[in-house]
Amino acid sequence: MNFTLRKKFLIIVVGILLVAGAFFWFRGSGGQDFEKYLKGYKIENEAVKNSPELQQDYKQRFEAAKASLLANPDQMDDWLTVASVKTAVGDYKGAEEVYLHLNEIRPENSTSFANLGVLYMQYLPNYVKSEEMFRKALENQPNDVLTWRNFYELYKYHYADKNQAATPTLEDALRVVPTDPSLWALLAQEYTDTGNKSAAIRAWQEYLKLRPGDQQATQAIRDLQS
Repeated sequence: MNFTLRKKFLIIVVGILLVAGAFFWFRGSGGQDFEKYLKGYKIENEAVKNSPELQQDYKQRFEAAKASLLANPDQMDDWLTVASVKTAVGDYKGAEEVYLHLNEIRPENSTSFANLGVLYMQYLPNYVKSEEMFRKALENQPNDVLTWRNFYELYKYHYADKNQAATPTLEDALRVVPTDPSLWALLAQEYTDTGNKSAAIRAWQEYLKLRPGDQQATQAIRDLQS
């Protein structure tokens, strides 16, 4: 075998070993026994129980994602589909397991952490864990406006012991994402609700820089000034 052929052969062998190594690493670490998350789900949602059409739709989505993952378990979107189907049918513990699995195998992603934060906020109430998940999601993706909004809602509407953190959370969000008008509107309303009229006016004025001519914001400022 001449040098060129030997070099090509070695490259192919190394490539095969790398792929095989990645596969066995996946199965031996975060991906160990990943098939257990694909065994199915329990329908607990009454609307789904009473709708054969919804049942069929969720089954098709689940089975398609399952088939894809059995062929290649390192598919983020398919794992998210599995978790979302389990959430939709009311299998919240099953969804939690999938998100925790994703957190383990993709620790630098934000979506699974953020979605798990919502799960703990709305469906499996554990506000300490919800807070932890939102913080991790924002650590991984600081400019995620939806996660900032959900984090604010955790304090505003759910986590009574930390309700006072709602306003500072919006302020933190706007230091990171100062060009999002929805966050300025939320902050303006938050200041209005707490009686801080001057801060509310300033927040609406920032909103109007991004949405000039907005009549609702303009009227809100007039009301606060009257």
